[in-house]
Amino acid sequence: MSDDASDGDVVGVLTEQIEGHFGMSMDQLQAVVAAGPVGNPATTASEVVKWHGMVLDSQAAFDRAEQELFTVLQTGPSEASSPSQDLIDRVAAAAASREGRALVVRWLLKSDASGAHDVTAGQPARSRETRRDTSVAPTTAPPAASAPHPGRSAVR
Repeated sequence: MSDDASDGDVVGVLTEQIEGHFGMSMDQLQAVVAAGPVGNPATTASEVVKWHGMVLDSQAAFDRAEQELFTVLQTGPSEASSPSQDLIDRVAAAAASREGRALVVRWLLKSDASGAHDVTAGQPARSRETRRDTSVAPTTAPPAASAPHPGRSAVR
């Protein structure tokens, strides 16, 4: 996410991308997702809302750890003590968590870029072409090839 968020506002940039993608505010999108029928498979919109919330949680953890680190560094000696290093590790872990979750949201937005989901209906939009159901690969091994007979070519 850092390529779009040079000012460090990962959540703000991500929220703008979501709102632009779905054409509504996060509050509206959350309301649409919450009003969706119960028991339907998760749509991209509901997944985006869920992961956006997780990004917000990670951002809050990052902010707390960063503030605690700042406080320790302001009051303590400049050498890296164990408590300082622990806080540095927490800040790094929170930032990594936030970035990873933001990447999931961006992936969800890209995978839905073709408009395959209709947010207001809570159902996948029907395209003009018919979708084929792909079957699962067979679980049994294919029959063993018979050994070539002497004097016969393997290719017929």
